[in-house]
Amino acid sequence: MAENQESRDCFQCLTRANTLFSSLNFEEVALLKRERLCLDFKPGEDLYHEGAETTGIFIIRNGNAKITKESSDGREQILRFTNEGDVLGYRAILSGEKYTSSATAMNNVSACLIPKEVLHSFIKKNQYIGMGFMRLLAEEVKNTNKQIIRISQKPVRERLAEAILLLKETYGYENDFATINVTLSREEIACIAGTVRETATRMLYEFKSMDIIQLSGKKIAIKDINKLIILANLIE
Repeated sequence: MAENQESRDCFQCLTRANTLFSSLNFEEVALLKRERLCLDFKPGEDLYHEGAETTGIFIIRNGNAKITKESSDGREQILRFTNEGDVLGYRAILSGEKYTSSATAMNNVSACLIPKEVLHSFIKKNQYIGMGFMRLLAEEVKNTNKQIIRISQKPVRERLAEAILLLKETYGYENDFATINVTLSREEIACIAGTVRETATRMLYEFKSMDIIQLSGKKIAIKDINKLIILANLIE
């Protein structure tokens, strides 16, 4: 995906204005513009990989990525999906560790890479940046706790229904306003729901038999979103 240089002007960037980097002063924005790298990723390409040396943090400008971690048995665990404006890889930078997860483009992704030396400079000189990262860490811990509770307490059927709704919220619909605008393998869907591929596949066909979804290869179309919400047990 190609973008012109004007769209990557840090002074006029709407993505930066909606992140914790909105507090940068003129000199800091000038430094950011001079040192950051604008990178484009095709579907399936890694922004960074678990266990790799940290180079910096990534700010998603366009597109979606999945954040994954390898389990002890070598299986991929999908932790979450990203949206525009999300900041990735900051925990490893702050702790001085290698990347503790992987970020992989799900579609065409444009991202800005801020070198870790530049980030350290911002944190030292701008108290709002440091406070912003503290808030991000707190939010991440809260969401992780919610995910642990969800996986441990909800039946698989509810988790799978919720996973389909999550995909719809993240990627939206195709032009038919029913088909979720992303292609995922059964293994990836199972990872999101915290189950195994065989179980996820069986329940997807169960949802299809209930006329809630339609399956076409790796595509999922939602036929009755209200029933899906009920299945996910999201109604108080």
